[in-house]
Amino acid sequence: MKKKHLYISILIITVVGYLLVQWAQPKPIDWSPSYSGLAKKPYGCFITRNVLDNIFPDHPIHYRNKPIFKSRDTASYQNEIYINSSFSPDRYEAEILLERLRSGKTIFISAHKLEGPLADSLDLKVSRPHLFSAPALDTKLDSLGVKFAHSKSSYQGQWYFPKMLASSYFTDFDSSATTIMGRNENKETNFIKVEEGEGELYVHSVPYVFTNYFMREYPSAQYAARVLSHLPPAPTIWDEYNKDGRMINTSPLRYVVSHPYLKWAWITALFGLTLFLLFRAKRRQRIIPVIKQPQNTTVEFTKTIGRLYHQNGDHKGLASKRIRYLLEHIREDLNLDTQNINDEFLKHLSRRSGADSDTVQTLFDFIDRIQHKKEISSDHLWHLNKHIETFYQQSSR
Repeated sequence: MKKKHLYISILIITVVGYLLVQWAQPKPIDWSPSYSGLAKKPYGCFITRNVLDNIFPDHPIHYRNKPIFKSRDTASYQNEIYINSSFSPDRYEAEILLERLRSGKTIFISAHKLEGPLADSLDLKVSRPHLFSAPALDTKLDSLGVKFAHSKSSYQGQWYFPKMLASSYFTDFDSSATTIMGRNENKETNFIKVEEGEGELYVHSVPYVFTNYFMREYPSAQYAARVLSHLPPAPTIWDEYNKDGRMINTSPLRYVVSHPYLKWAWITALFGLTLFLLFRAKRRQRIIPVIKQPQNTTVEFTKTIGRLYHQNGDHKGLASKRIRYLLEHIREDLNLDTQNINDEFLKHLSRRSGADSDTVQTLFDFIDRIQHKKEISSDHLWHLNKHIETFYQQSSR
């Protein structure tokens, strides 16, 4: 009994001593780039996100934390802002952004790495300088000047940023559809405007200027504000999803391990519990009950319903159930709205599912013919099932 108390006392003293040492140590500065509007570390965008109300006064600011292809809340918003070290949307998301531009939206992107279908379609290429996740240098010797290409007096002057962070520039772009908005002191273009349809795309290659490290000083904050002032004063969306330091808390355990002290307290508790199990727990073997294999009643129920419809000759009813299940699969698993089934919907469905466009067109043409019939034969039902199964097989490739 005395030994038990001794072991517990030693464990408690060790844990308390370790936590005191950790608590007494100064917390190191996190210099990793984040660009999150919720991050207050040097290379986060907490200040920029909170000054948007001053840049776009009297207009709502919406903070969106979901992928581009899931964002359907852009109808009432004119501007979209994307700031990150890289921006590489996939083919489907690039088409969505281009459609928004053609409809008259204004999109702002600041990233020193721009790749993928969007960059290819606009013929954009950005240089790749060596970037460091370290404290920036502010000396004139290590700085690079940036300026606007405007003739307006309010945009005159030159602003200085660390050379290792501000040296990204555009090596290639379509000059016939592009307006140069800014350069660095080496006459390399780092800010452009691309006209697409009725909209405008602003692309900036130095995202570091929007981070807290530079926004805390007036001259550099003035430059960042003037870059964003090119967007029209209108309702604006700030993207919080496409970030290097996107903050995700999906479980209490994720929250615990994201804080150093809670993380080590959790590890220590697990270590102590392991020691207890090793030295104190007794091995006991209890009788293992026989567990019968569960029956899949869902399959039996489905077969029963199918036989019922078949015996009653209600082929139209069974076809309606089959079509309804297919549409539910498209809504739930492929995230597509099935209210309006048109050529645009079929094109998106083919892309999202991976099925051939001819297969999709044939399937929905046949569905349309069946839905306009009052009664159908067993042959119609067989052909419908064949088209649907072909679609499912191509979708799972």
